[in-house]
Amino acid sequence: MSDHLQTRRTADGRDVSSLRAYQLFFALHCAGLLALKLVPEGEHGLGSILKLLAVRGGDVGISWSLVTHIFLHVHPLEFAVAAALLLFAGSQVERSLGAVRFSALYLGTGAVTGFLWELLSAGSGNTAFFLGGLASGSAALVAYVALEPRRRAFNVLPAPGLFVAVAAFVIVPTIYYLELEPSRVLDEYLKLPLTTTFTAETWMDRQWEYTTREAIAAPHLLGFAVGAAIFGVEAIGIYLLSRLHVRREIRRLEEELDARERVDALLEKISRDGVDSLSRRERKFLKYASARFYFDKKRVLSE
Repeated sequence: MSDHLQTRRTADGRDVSSLRAYQLFFALHCAGLLALKLVPEGEHGLGSILKLLAVRGGDVGISWSLVTHIFLHVHPLEFAVAAALLLFAGSQVERSLGAVRFSALYLGTGAVTGFLWELLSAGSGNTAFFLGGLASGSAALVAYVALEPRRRAFNVLPAPGLFVAVAAFVIVPTIYYLELEPSRVLDEYLKLPLTTTFTAETWMDRQWEYTTREAIAAPHLLGFAVGAAIFGVEAIGIYLLSRLHVRREIRRLEEELDARERVDALLEKISRDGVDSLSRRERKFLKYASARFYFDKKRVLSE
């Protein structure tokens, strides 16, 4: 399985990667952050993007938003953590798994987490948005540790220790902060009086900004479990397929050895009694074995 999205030839004819999946995902993260920061506030600006590309609580269904929400970021802090996990852990995981398998892990974790949020919100009646790449970044961190537990990050910290440090001191505090931010922002708005500079219209704009900031972050913690599950299922599937391939290869080799023995016997018969001494079944088998197991078909048929 190739781990290249695009390749180019070097002077000695080797293929080298010109674009990797984690680099493409990072560019999409940057585009998602800029999209939410540059579009105007309001239902036809920021609201339309969120409704189109983010996962909305209570709306259970399969759509492209289960993937596109990964690259949207309301808060720069969430973007920074998700991008850091992608660039560090994601790059290492992609080198080990390849672009296709890494993309399935990264995008699949985000999609499954988003769908689980839809199911949870449908039961609780929560209609807040769910967006961001922390769940997928958490999956990349899990895979980074699972692929080689004995490796050391920066030649100092063992992989399991890195997992605990990043989860405890970076991901979980970030999610906790994002969960509290909407209430903090609303409290600040409530302290502002209706003055000439802060009119009723401005108040309505602030209310809209508050609703857009009400993006649920806690379900991103599901990324650890979902990512581990997807990685485990994929790893088991690869293992089973490899075992199946080995068994098929063994059966093919056994069949080839048996066929070559029969061919040698038939060639001796031909050299002794001539081609006309072969029965119809022996001729058919000789033709089959020549086509399947011998590269030089004319040599076998002519002997």
